[in-house]
Amino acid sequence: QGFNLHRRPTPPSRLLRHFATSPRLAALAASLLGVRAVRLYQTSAFYKEPAHGETTWHYDLNTAPLDTNHMVTIWLALTPVPTEESSPLLFASGSHRDFALPYWYTVEGMVESSGRRYALKSHAPLSPGDATAHHGWVLHGSPPNFSGKTRKA
Repeated sequence: QGFNLHRRPTPPSRLLRHFATSPRLAALAASLLGVRAVRLYQTSAFYKEPAHGETTWHYDLNTAPLDTNHMVTIWLALTPVPTEESSPLLFASGSHRDFALPYWYTVEGMVESSGRRYALKSHAPLSPGDATAHHGWVLHGSPPNFSGKTRKA
């Protein structure tokens, strides 16, 4: 994984910067947050190799040095994510409304979510260019990559 790739002086980084700062993407983020304008906090690349383990449950806003609750993450598939075996993001739907929510560190810990009040949602299948968006306080993670192919986002 890599962070703030849009700041590097390389041709791929310039392409990423062009996309990440596009008016369409900014308008989408502003619309989702109900605000007039947004700022780009960071860009990230996540490559999950075949047989790579799960990504533990976490909040994005918990690690950001921001003094706001207005944050949206847009996760863009760069390779096909056809099934759960391809390690799509899983979301604890509605968890952004419960700041006292504890972390569950494994996918297995979230499988039986009836006692936790949150339905688990995945948006697979995703094609390259498809995106998901989630609030910075939405608890999310991803299962292991059992697809045999590298998942890039």
